[in-house]
Amino acid sequence: MEVFIVEDESVDSSTQAVIDNYVGLYKNISSKSLSTSAYPSGKRKYIAVVFFKNLIAPNVRVKVKLASERTGLEGKSDNNYFQVFEGGWVVSVRSFESDLKNDVQWLKVTLQSDKRDYPAMKDDERLVGLFPLGRNI
Repeated sequence: MEVFIVEDESVDSSTQAVIDNYVGLYKNISSKSLSTSAYPSGKRKYIAVVFFKNLIAPNVRVKVKLASERTGLEGKSDNNYFQVFEGGWVVSVRSFESDLKNDVQWLKVTLQSDKRDYPAMKDDERLVGLFPLGRNI
């Protein structure tokens, strides 16, 4: 998976035009992504966009969480949206507000499958991605 952090205000009509196209959305968001050295000071609105590079079953729930602790599965997962494109390609989007220059936060990506669909698997959440934000970098 690959994660991009973009300022909320950078998502514009050019992004809306490719919202239903995995490759088009990837190119659009990656071109607007902030580098860690370019995080502005002060609390701002951001969007974390997670592009999965592996196919995911359509009945698996994806959560992108914001957490102050690196360990565990805990974290806030509100403002979370994911889209499954044709063929099972997934993009997950989470908006958040932060001072990335000074805050210490972690972006956690989890998957949760339904035991009814996969009887051999436990019905629990698994951490599949952990990304540092802010002063962690």
